[in-house]
Amino acid sequence: MKIIPIMLVLSFLSLQGLMAQGILLNFESGNRSYDMSRCWDNYGVNYTSSGEISGNWSGLTVQLNSGENYPAWIKSPWVIPAQGNVTLQVRLSGGSASSRGVTVLLVPYLASDPSGEGEPQQLYRHVFPNPRSTSLLNVSVAIPQDYVQTGLPCRILVHFWGSGGSGRAYVDQFYVPGTYHSDPSRGCIPLPVLDDRDADGVEDDEDAYPDDRYRAYNQYFPSSSTLATLLFEDKWPGRGDYDFNDLVLYYRIQTVTDALNRVVEQKYTFTIRAIGAWYRNGFGFQLMGVSPSSVRAVSGTSMSGIPYPVPDTEYVTEYHFASNGLESAQTLPTVIVFDDAFRVIGTENVLMNTDPTLAPVATRTLNVTVTFMQNGVPGSGGAVSLSQLPLSQFNPFLVSNGDRRREVHQAHFPPTSLAVTTVFGMIDDTSVPDEGRYYVTALNHPWVLNIPYQIPYPVEKRQLDAGYLKFLDWVVSGGVLYPDWYMDKPGYRNNDALY
Repeated sequence: MKIIPIMLVLSFLSLQGLMAQGILLNFESGNRSYDMSRCWDNYGVNYTSSGEISGNWSGLTVQLNSGENYPAWIKSPWVIPAQGNVTLQVRLSGGSASSRGVTVLLVPYLASDPSGEGEPQQLYRHVFPNPRSTSLLNVSVAIPQDYVQTGLPCRILVHFWGSGGSGRAYVDQFYVPGTYHSDPSRGCIPLPVLDDRDADGVEDDEDAYPDDRYRAYNQYFPSSSTLATLLFEDKWPGRGDYDFNDLVLYYRIQTVTDALNRVVEQKYTFTIRAIGAWYRNGFGFQLMGVSPSSVRAVSGTSMSGIPYPVPDTEYVTEYHFASNGLESAQTLPTVIVFDDAFRVIGTENVLMNTDPTLAPVATRTLNVTVTFMQNGVPGSGGAVSLSQLPLSQFNPFLVSNGDRRREVHQAHFPPTSLAVTTVFGMIDDTSVPDEGRYYVTALNHPWVLNIPYQIPYPVEKRQLDAGYLKFLDWVVSGGVLYPDWYMDKPGYRNNDALY
């Protein structure tokens, strides 16, 4: 249903004289039958190389002396109309006449009619003040926007008429904005019409947003019904207790694209599952594949907006944001989801869901949206493609103990522009930025893990490898051995050490 129309359109682009997403009859074939075989229809209009308006050929009507009946007309092929104007040029022959006129009509699509044609609707009517004048008339009339929005095909009918005398009319440069939609192999009936309520070119049964022309498809990580897991250790550059429960987030990313596969928005669902630390930790992420100017808006974050004196330092953390919601002074788009996990949960220095002997604490979910296009208009940095937003360009990080300078990232993911780098290589960290080595120990131990499944995490004060028995083998081998170390397979887990 989709492939055939596309092939036909491509086959007839040059033959139909398409220009600027439209179809054009300029008579330059010099052959009426040739153009009619390509679904231009006419009655009472011949091709002439004398008295032409443009080029070597024009159309010339029969004598227009039968009133406002249809002595001469031209009808375009079926076209999916685009916003714009139908245009044509008309000049009278100068012969004797009592009246002369031209009318432009839209022939709508009617599925119940074998021909597909509904009752014509008048768009334009012109009566020549002097029916013997030979001045050129440039006709320009807009296709109604409400019809364009239906996404249905139509034909444009131009009717030449008059009374008295023998005068005729020349016609040329008949242009209709839109996409060719006739089937010459089947008597020029319209090609199959998509069931497409929002007229975005995507059939309703394949369109996740059938009533929204600016959205069409969803893609999910890890899937529409599952969650991924982020596990953080917050004592970087020290190794800490290595239980990876200082902050535990479950998350999902929904990417919405339009009919042209341009990214409209990304919707992030972050659930704070556990807090196994006394630090007031924040969380954010950076998108490394796009420009900040490609982001139009950020919403759904949770920020206190209050300066925070970092304990045991003279530094006061203050967050600053651009008008689109991204963090200011960043070379790449950076979103701060929250500045204090305890504040979001509504608790004060209470371990959350890491000690099985304590009562569980209700989780809290934040829904963050990064908007790249609004009503089909991208940001000033240009439209964003799916290829610019793979998971490898998603760079989540923890802001340790409220100190905006102290970021903790996944292994070999770079810090943002606002992170302190003077502590690289200190204590247990062996980062070498010039070599692209970040946030790993000498034995490749990371401080952040990003798992594409929802998994349990260690209970308080139990190291990760006590619960996940293949973890150290994976780390020391540089990811070669047991890349599925987090799966629930025989010999992989010690559930007594997991929450």
